[in-house]
Amino acid sequence: MTDSNPEHLLIRAGRGPSPLHRTFTSDTAADDPAAGLYLSDDLVSAFHTWARRIDETLEKELPYQGEDRYADEWQRLFRQGTDLSERLAHELGPARTVTYKGLANGGLAALTSVTWQGDHQVKPR
Repeated sequence: MTDSNPEHLLIRAGRGPSPLHRTFTSDTAADDPAAGLYLSDDLVSAFHTWARRIDETLEKELPYQGEDRYADEWQRLFRQGTDLSERLAHELGPARTVTYKGLANGGLAALTSVTWQGDHQVKPR
């Protein structure tokens, strides 16, 4: 897949190998959503670290569901996901859109939907 293919990317954290999901993918992209996007190594590494921390927090929280022991950590991870999504949109440029859908188990944060196109936030239609 070349960088000239327009597509929409969705960021939503939860269990799984990658929080990055592409709405138009090649066979390669299904295995590695960052494939063919020419992202900086720093950003790819940051997404992997973020996804790993979400999995770790889910594991720690499991025995204490409903107690909000990790509410501060979920808020930090939620904000970090927002920042990563905005960085992704910046790196991809205006030919693609990126939507951040929050954390899969993030309470009100799960209701988030913020879209960027390049360096600009796109207003909902």
